[in-house]
This record gives sequence, C-alpha cells and structure tokens, in this order.
Amino acid sequence: ANASAASAALASLGLDDQALQAELEAAAKADASAKSDASRGEYTTAGLDATPALFLEEVTEETEASNADYLGLQTIVDETDPGERAENFKDRGNRVLQLARENKEVRKKFYKEAAMLYSMGLDVKCDDGKLNSQIASNRAHVHNLLGNYRKAINDCDTALDWWSGNVKACFRGAKAALQIPDFVAADRLCKAGLAIEPDNADLMAMGDKAAAAKEAESQAQRVVEERMSRALALADAIQQERGLTVGTAQFDAGHRTPAARADGAMVWPVTLLYPDSMSSDCIEQMPDSDAFGPHLDAMFGDGAPPLGWDSRGEYTRARVQLYWGRRRGAKGLTRRQLAEALLHNGVPGEDAPDPRETDGHFVEWVRVGEEQTLREVLAMPGHVVGGIHPCFFCLAKGTEGLRKFLHAAGPDLA
Repeated sequence: ANASAASAALASLGLDDQALQAELEAAAKADASAKSDASRGEYTTAGLDATPALFLEEVTEETEASNADYLGLQTIVDETDPGERAENFKDRGNRVLQLARENKEVRKKFYKEAAMLYSMGLDVKCDDGKLNSQIASNRAHVHNLLGNYRKAINDCDTALDWWSGNVKACFRGAKAALQIPDFVAADRLCKAGLAIEPDNADLMAMGDKAAAAKEAESQAQRVVEERMSRALALADAIQQERGLTVGTAQFDAGHRTPAARADGAMVWPVTLLYPDSMSSDCIEQMPDSDAFGPHLDAMFGDGAPPLGWDSRGEYTRARVQLYWGRRRGAKGLTRRQLAEALLHNGVPGEDAPDPRETDGHFVEWVRVGEEQTLREVLAMPGHVVGGIHPCFFCLAKGTEGLRKFLHAAGPDLA
C-alpha cells in the first residue's frame, strides 16, 4: 500500500500540469463534499482519505494511517535529499501560480496555495542558498499579488540575504515598497538591484520615482520638524518664561494663535464672551504688555459702535467689567501637548489629556483690573488659559445679568 501510494505521490510531484490540475480539483471537490456533509449533519472520514496531503488543514493520527497521498509524501521525504525536496516544492508552487493565472474564479485560493508550497520549500532548510533565495523571491511575488506588501519586502530581504545577486528580489521588493508606500525601502532595493544590473530600465524608472518621492517626503518631514521646533520654543516662552498654565480649549476660537514679538512681548488673540447674549467679540492681537483699559476704551468708549443686541444701552464704557474663572488643582498641558496645540488650533494632538487633570475645577470669578496688563492677569494664581486663546467674560455693572453671573459662583462676590 505504501509503495503504490508513493508511486502516486511521485507522479503528482512531477511537473505535469494535468496531474497538478487534477490534484487541485480533487482538493476542491473534497472540500465541497465535506461542507455538504456538514450542512446535513453528516460527518465522515471519506473526504480525509481522498484529500491531497498538501491541502489538509491538519494532520491527525487518522490521516497518518489512512491518507494515501500523505503516506506517499512521507515516503518521498524519507527517500530524497533536502535540495530535491525544496526544488520540488518550488516547482509545484510555480505550477500552481501558473494555474492561478488561468483560473480567475479561484485565483486568490491558488495564490495562497502557491505561497504555502514556497513556505514548505523554505521549511526544508536546504543548504543551497541560491535556491532558497529564489523560493523566497517567488513567495514575495505571491505576496505582491495578494497585496501583502510588507511581507513581500521581508521575503525579498530574506532572498537577498541568501543570495545578493537576486535581481528579481530587488525588483519585487521595490515594487511592493512603492505600493505601501515606503520610499526609503524602495530606494534601497532599487539601488541594490542596479548594483547587479546597472542597465535595468525597470529598476531605473522605479529608482527615480522612489528617490524623488523620498526627497519630497524628507522635505515635508523637515518642514514638520521646523514647525514643531518653533512651536516648542513658543511653548517654552509661555510656560517657562511667563509661568503660565495652559489647559484644554473650551470652545473653538478660530484659527488664531499667539506669537512672540521681537521686543519680547507675546501677542495673543483674546476672546470676550457676553453671557447676556451668548455672543462673543475678539481682540485679534493684544500684546501681553498692554493694559486692558485702552482696549476697552476703543471697544466701548465715545464713538464706538453700540452692541447690536444691547437694546437697553447697558454696555457703556463706565459699566463694562471683565471677569475670569479661578481654578484649583490644574496641572496644565505638558510642553509637547502645548506645542501640538499651538500647531493644531488649540488641540493637543493624539495624546489628548484629561481636562479634569489639566484644567482642575472652578473656584471663583475674579474681576480684571483695567490697569493690569494681559501678562499679569494670565500669570495670576489659578488662571488657566483655555487652549491657546485667553478668554474673559464681559458684563455690565449694576445689571441683573451680572448679578446672576456672579451668584452662580458665590453671592459673596456680588
């Protein structure tokens, strides 16, 4: 029985397309039959006895005892040297790959079978480095066809470790790298291939594309690094030089960010919120060396246009007051988080902090002294700058709106 099984297996291990086609069809039929039996609640071992050994999902004691193809293959393993076995697996993989091109309906399944055969060839671990390199390169080709581009690159690198003269491995690896894209790997593999075949037009074309893309990518990275460097310097000026605590953004204040000025001052976009109307105003560029008084003169003094919603005329220069909320237990953003916030309109990047830790909790309202500078107010204990946009609440003295606003924090402030 073993002899006849060995004969049958030896025939299928030859390079005859019809034999390989028949084996693949038998595997498909056995698989379909097993699924049909299972759907009817019938479980038999007939399919296991007929399934070609290479397509068995697992080998059990029953398989070892009854599957003729498995017994034949085991006999071959015992009677052939590693180089012959690896060559056989490579040739079988090549034949399956050819069949995949001719059978579009089951192409992906055949690709996987080819990859499995190449893997089995490598598992033999024969001493022929060139053969191992070819098998690894062929498996890389299959990974490219399946879209497994990173695996393809890894296989090509393995192939070149086995045999540095494998130009196909360079081509297939570069092709995969361009698909990811990984321009560094593509450039490296193209250069390796051109060192073998300097006139290879395909490698030259891919190499030019990879080199150009790599340079563009490097240039973009340099721009990102330069922007981050400037943002970190600005974060240092805010946190270390001025001792300010910056928390998370409480609202979208638009695409405005602070900027350092040549005279040492820092220019901030300052938002004024009107609780009475749920509206806002903005001082686009307020140097932190400026006091609040002159800015309020310009916004509410004689000749300034009245607020459209202030029908009672309560928001006059003499009655306008600014407040900010003192907080306790605020840790603030880290240096890196603040730099990210400066780059992304107040959002501290993917490593978003917990506002309960960065912002602490509200304690009381504090009135802004008009003679105080912006820098002095922002540096006061418990002041947390929301995002990168200082925010102050603007109310009119002696109004019901101010009374309600202050009462929300504590009647003692009214």
